[in-house]
Amino acid sequence: DEVINSRFREDLFHRLNVFSIHIRPLRERKEDIPLLSEYFILRVRKETDKQIKGISREAIELLMSYNWPGNVRELENIIKRAVVVAKSDIIGAADISINMSSEPHKEELQELSRAINFIWDRAMAKEITVDIFHSVISGAEKILIEKALGAAKGNKAHAASMLGITRVTLRKKMREYNIPSG
Repeated sequence: DEVINSRFREDLFHRLNVFSIHIRPLRERKEDIPLLSEYFILRVRKETDKQIKGISREAIELLMSYNWPGNVRELENIIKRAVVVAKSDIIGAADISINMSSEPHKEELQELSRAINFIWDRAMAKEITVDIFHSVISGAEKILIEKALGAAKGNKAHAASMLGITRVTLRKKMREYNIPSG
């Protein structure tokens, strides 16, 4: 493709293309994440003074819930950062810095659009024209918080990290929506 689009020299491609190896992207082989994480931890340990022994189950679950647009290189950078910021010898979910707010997939946006259209149509049928925005947003917020808490098995730090908010904000929203704290 790159040769066809004139972004890669054809003669160089033929010199390098002795045989091709196709490796699926990390998002399609998430079962590799635990092993790759351990490997990157070992590499970083050799380069630094940090004596990290491993990574927690919660941290692995958080890594596996991410879509990895940056592939294996992004995982390596996240593990390096986690080793540096870790306060104990085990990397925890709170040490993992992932921007979960990256752009959602097209299918997810289409599903969200269908749900909003459904809510809009019902509101219009009932002639509700006041404060639709806030009721939809607060309803979605409550559902997202409950889902994140469920996925994190009640671990608020992990849930907050998944949502891209602080634990303080999570606790405030839980009180606001009367979500039990566990």
